[in-house]
Amino acid sequence: MDSGTATNKEPSADRVSHQYNFQHLVFVTKYRYKMFKNPKTIAAIRSALYNVAERYKISIKEMSFGDDFAHVHLETGIPNTMSVANAVVIKVIKKVKQVV
Repeated sequence: MDSGTATNKEPSADRVSHQYNFQHLVFVTKYRYKMFKNPKTIAAIRSALYNVAERYKISIKEMSFGDDFAHVHLETGIPNTMSVANAVVIKVIKKVKQVV
């Protein structure tokens, strides 16, 4: 059966491209300003984040706003074709800034 030689167990490139890189992201407001007290602000940010996620095929498993009204927690699945830095800085922050 096994001759004792190591086999390549790495997945093929076409299988890897369909997997996600799951990340826990936390966005904090500047100076920890309590901007998430207003329900309209929360609704606008929530909508913007889901729109950006849908556009760039980022899955949001869970989203919550901190008890201190100054941060947002996201459990996300970022496609392997996109770096985490690219997903956060370019895709999310720049698009959400347009809403606020």
